[in-house]
Amino acid sequence: KPVGDSLPSASQVNALLKLLKVEQLGIAGIFKTSQQHLGNLKPWKEFFLPISNPGQGETCTRLTQNVTTYRTNYLVIFLLVAVLMILRSPSSVACIGIMAVAWVWFLKKNEDAEWKPVVVGIEMGPTMRTIAMTLLTALVVLGWLGQTLFSAFFFSACAAGLHGIMHKPPEAEEDFGLGPEGV
Repeated sequence: KPVGDSLPSASQVNALLKLLKVEQLGIAGIFKTSQQHLGNLKPWKEFFLPISNPGQGETCTRLTQNVTTYRTNYLVIFLLVAVLMILRSPSSVACIGIMAVAWVWFLKKNEDAEWKPVVVGIEMGPTMRTIAMTLLTALVVLGWLGQTLFSAFFFSACAAGLHGIMHKPPEAEEDFGLGPEGV
């Protein structure tokens, strides 16, 4: 099996997480969850083929089965479309760059025990500061990139709906996966 086709092992992911110190940032769960979801990614050949017109009354069944089966593939397509749309917009790239620099500065400053900002008479601790920075980031990203992200979501949802209707879903195994020879 080629190296590029295999996912990293759990020990490799854990070693990388320790190296990056993401547990201190509270985002280790995101990496572990994404590895679990990427394990559900179906092969792209199976995703794209076979395509056929649905029979009468088959549209909803196909859509439901395909969304359930290929949800991870749809997510990857959305992420790729979103990244490409963001990269096409210099102001979006600048926004992300500015936020990345702001986060680097914030994370270094947040480790300083002497830094105790006061907002509306309340001294903010490290957790409160991180929550405030996360909310600020969400507001800036949604305000600046909201239209781009909505466009990417709309395009991906339309593509997923079209695919879900036109793609013939894999046949469900009867007899709990035993098939005719297991009977």
